[in-house]
Amino acid sequence: MNANAPNNSEPSKSAFNLTGHLTAVVILICVVIALVVAVVVEPDFNAQDQAAQTTPLLTPNSMDTPLPPEVEAATPPAVNIDKVIIMVGILVLIVLLAVLREILWYKQHS
Repeated sequence: MNANAPNNSEPSKSAFNLTGHLTAVVILICVVIALVVAVVVEPDFNAQDQAAQTTPLLTPNSMDTPLPPEVEAATPPAVNIDKVIIMVGILVLIVLLAVLREILWYKQHS
């Protein structure tokens, strides 16, 4: 028998470690999917509240002259980051699936 040959009766530490990595990646994939679904499904409850809070309070000036229409209509733009969160979620899923593929490939070839 060769002294350098691995003993097949003992489970290798790398296989056990790969199982832990595999479990962690699968859990991360589920968490990312759940977060993206939560962003898509959840209605935007604070849209009206934010619009009311960001509306500027215009006070008449000392001469009681009317304000130009540009000043009256100036409101900060509403920012919608749902699409950004969805795209980042998709990119994270691509990376996690690539890591999962590499773990499975390494587990199959070892």
